[in-house]
Amino acid sequence: MNKKILGLLKIILSLAILFFLLRWIGFKKIHATLSVMDTSYVPLILILLFISLVVGTLNIQILLKPLKKEITFSKLFKYYIISWSLGSFVPGKIGEFSIAYFLKKDKIATIGEGTSISLLDKFITLLTLLSIAAGGFFVFFSYGQALRLIMIMIIGLVIMVYSILSERGRSFIRKHILRGFSKYFEGFSKTLFFYLKKQKKVLLLNFLLTLLKWVILALVISFLFVSFNSPMPFIYVLLISVITTIISLVPISISGLGVREASAVYLFSKVGATIVITASVQLINLVIVYSISITTLILFLKELNFIKVIKNRRF
Repeated sequence: MNKKILGLLKIILSLAILFFLLRWIGFKKIHATLSVMDTSYVPLILILLFISLVVGTLNIQILLKPLKKEITFSKLFKYYIISWSLGSFVPGKIGEFSIAYFLKKDKIATIGEGTSISLLDKFITLLTLLSIAAGGFFVFFSYGQALRLIMIMIIGLVIMVYSILSERGRSFIRKHILRGFSKYFEGFSKTLFFYLKKQKKVLLLNFLLTLLKWVILALVISFLFVSFNSPMPFIYVLLISVITTIISLVPISISGLGVREASAVYLFSKVGATIVITASVQLINLVIVYSISITTLILFLKELNFIKVIKNRRF
């Protein structure tokens, strides 16, 4: 199927899911709930989101250090927030891998090195989320359902690890996925194995910072619930935030739009939150995140010329 048509279908699906969710709950109910929100919590929420982006940037900087690549934190933060913003509009947050281009542009790392660093960061994030979600499954699902979900996660991880670490797996990716673009990933395997074999402490530190980042993001959702005078136990917020994020990674919509919100409404309802409050929280969070993303992309519009470069090279 043509990529443009597929992308359009994903946009339509995302908006349709979100629309029918809000319609099912009731537009008037949601409007009434939004009107009583305590907006004094918004500055605190923005500060927490900023801190989470700083921690995310620090994760990349830590991974760059063993390669002895010099880049100022402010510049790396700019590249990180641009790639994060792009990830808000691309299925499976693939747009976040664009940071590899920025690192190459400044001759900080090759595309292969940059992709390895980004992939490692994302893989550690995935491991962190799956570790937390494994416990959450037993809270929100039956014992049998939780075990089945954990088995699916393990099988998925095994396939992913095999595809990346084995020569046969990498050969398959080069031949059937990357094809003519594999030359842009030269140095990927070398960099990846360098970290796995000799930089375990760096990977552990990345894991701890990633855990901190998701605690901060869960605090954002917690304060949004408080802003509607409906506080939720933090552990539930953390578990549900992680589980819905994992669900949103399935590339059937635009960065999980619609799917994530519907999942959150369902899971929070299992621990006593009303569906209208949860929907309102998700909507405000959505508006804040997309507002930051759109503003970032507008401010750094010149930096996005790489999209044309990639398109012209069919990268």
